Amino acid sequence: MPPEFAVGSSFLQFVDNRSAILDYPPLHHHHTHLIPAGGTLADHAIHTYSDFQCAEAQGGAGCLAGFHPPGYVRMLKAPVSLYLEMNDVRPRDSATLHSWVVVGLNIVPA
Repeated sequence: MPPEFAVGSSFLQFVDNRSAILDYPPLHHHHTHLIPAGGTLADHAIHTYSDFQCAEAQGGAGCLAGFHPPGYVRMLKAPVSLYLEMNDVRPRDSATLHSWVVVGLNIVPA
C-alpha cells in the first residue's frame, strides 16, 4: 500500500458469522474511526456512528456506507489504526454472539 492513498467510499460495520450486517439491536455501533499514521482520535479521517443508520425502509445499515461526491476523496496516510466502541444491548444471559468488523475502502486515484 502506498504511504498515502485516496478513499472514494468506505464501509465500517459489524457482521455475524454469515457476513450479515449486525444492526441495532443486537449491537449498538457506538462509533468506529480510521485514524491515519501518527494521528490521534481527533484526527480521524473516516468514521461511522450508529446514528447514521437509517430506518429499514430508508436503507437500514446501508446508510452506514460513506460516499463522497464525484471528484472528492478522503486522503489517508498508511498505516491506519482502527478505533471502535460497540455495545452488546441484548439481555444479559443471551447466547454467545460472534461478530467481526468489516473495513471496506474503495481506493481511487487521487
